[in-house]
Amino acid sequence: MGASFAADGNILTSDTNFLRLFPDRQKGLIDVGVINLKPGANIEQAKATLQAKLPKDVEIFNKEEFILL
Repeated sequence: MGASFAADGNILTSDTNFLRLFPDRQKGLIDVGVINLKPGANIEQAKATLQAKLPKDVEIFNKEEFILL
Protein backbone atom coordinates (compact mmCIF):
# COMPACT_ATOMS: atom_id res chain seq x y z
CA MET A 1 0.00 0.00 0.00
CA GLY A 2 3.01 2.26 0.15
CA ALA A 3 4.80 4.48 2.60
CA SER A 4 3.30 7.30 4.62
CA PHE A 5 4.65 9.98 6.94
CA ALA A 6 4.09 7.66 9.91
CA ALA A 7 5.27 4.35 8.45
CA ASP A 8 7.70 2.96 5.87
CA GLY A 9 4.98 0.68 4.54
CA ASN A 10 1.73 -1.07 5.29
CA ILE A 11 0.46 -4.63 5.28
CA LEU A 12 -3.04 -6.08 5.31
CA THR A 13 -3.63 -9.12 7.51
CA SER A 14 -6.43 -10.85 9.36
CA ASP A 15 -7.30 -9.73 12.87
CA THR A 16 -6.02 -13.06 14.22
CA ASN A 17 -2.60 -12.69 12.61
CA PHE A 18 -2.40 -9.04 13.63
CA LEU A 19 -2.96 -10.00 17.27
CA ARG A 20 -0.29 -12.70 16.97
CA LEU A 21 2.17 -10.07 15.72
CA PHE A 22 1.09 -7.44 18.27
CA PRO A 23 -0.17 -9.28 21.36
CA ASP A 24 -0.28 -6.09 23.45
CA ARG A 25 -2.95 -4.49 21.22
CA GLN A 26 -6.56 -4.65 22.44
CA LYS A 27 -8.72 -7.03 20.44
CA GLY A 28 -11.64 -4.61 20.08
CA LEU A 29 -9.68 -1.73 18.57
CA ILE A 30 -9.89 -1.90 14.79
CA ASP A 31 -8.09 0.61 12.57
CA VAL A 32 -9.10 -0.70 9.14
CA GLY A 33 -11.53 -3.36 8.02
CA VAL A 34 -11.99 -4.82 4.52
CA ILE A 35 -15.22 -6.15 3.06
CA ASN A 36 -15.26 -8.13 -0.18
CA LEU A 37 -18.43 -7.71 -2.22
CA LYS A 38 -19.77 -10.23 -4.71
CA PRO A 39 -18.96 -9.51 -8.38
CA GLY A 40 -21.47 -7.08 -9.81
CA ALA A 41 -22.54 -5.74 -6.41
CA ASN A 42 -23.47 -2.05 -6.24
CA ILE A 43 -20.59 -0.49 -4.31
CA GLU A 44 -22.35 2.81 -3.65
CA GLN A 45 -25.44 1.02 -2.32
CA ALA A 46 -23.27 -1.13 -0.04
CA LYS A 47 -21.47 1.98 1.25
CA ALA A 48 -24.77 3.75 1.94
CA THR A 49 -26.20 0.73 3.76
CA LEU A 50 -23.09 0.34 5.92
CA GLN A 51 -22.94 4.07 6.71
CA ALA A 52 -26.57 4.02 7.84
CA LYS A 53 -25.90 1.14 10.25
CA LEU A 54 -22.48 2.08 11.62
CA PRO A 55 -21.53 4.87 14.04
CA LYS A 56 -20.90 8.29 12.50
CA ASP A 57 -17.17 8.14 13.32
CA VAL A 58 -16.71 5.18 10.92
CA GLU A 59 -15.53 6.20 7.46
CA ILE A 60 -16.27 3.98 4.47
CA PHE A 61 -14.19 4.06 1.29
CA ASN A 62 -14.07 2.02 -1.88
CA LYS A 63 -10.66 0.72 -2.95
CA GLU A 64 -9.81 3.72 -5.12
CA GLU A 65 -10.84 6.20 -2.42
CA PHE A 66 -8.75 4.36 0.18
CA ILE A 67 -5.67 4.37 -2.04
CA LEU A 68 -5.94 8.14 -2.44
CA LEU A 69 -5.94 8.78 1.32
